[in-house]
Amino acid sequence: MGDDWLAGEKIDVDIQQLSDFAAAIMDELNVNFTPSYEQGVFPMLQAPAPFGEGGLQEGQYFQARHEHSRLAMHQLLTEAARGLASLSIAAKTISADYLAEDALTEATNDDVLNAFRNVEGQATLDTTWQQGDNAVAPPAVDPRA
Repeated sequence: MGDDWLAGEKIDVDIQQLSDFAAAIMDELNVNFTPSYEQGVFPMLQAPAPFGEGGLQEGQYFQARHEHSRLAMHQLLTEAARGLASLSIAAKTISADYLAEDALTEATNDDVLNAFRNVEGQATLDTTWQQGDNAVAPPAVDPRA
């Protein structure tokens, strides 16, 4: 079982399209979302409810509900802005990682597995794991380093 679903798969990523997506999301945040929020929605969310100051209990109840809804909308829009920024940063990071590590994608699962196997009598992680902790002595550490 394990990673059988990866066998024979070639993942093709359009690095430029991913980078363009990241830029488009950041533009949407900076050009449309943030100005609309700061100049339109935010001032409206700061306005107090025009009812509930008197002694009428129904008015006080609706004022409290209005305040609760106002704070919830503010939190939702703040999280939406953070989500857009995170999505843009994640897409840009993935794009940069693929660009920087393109040569590493040529490695097969067998290449990776063989990196942990005993090659020409050298001690590897595989032999350490099979023989216990005493198979390979840890490198000496100079405390002054």
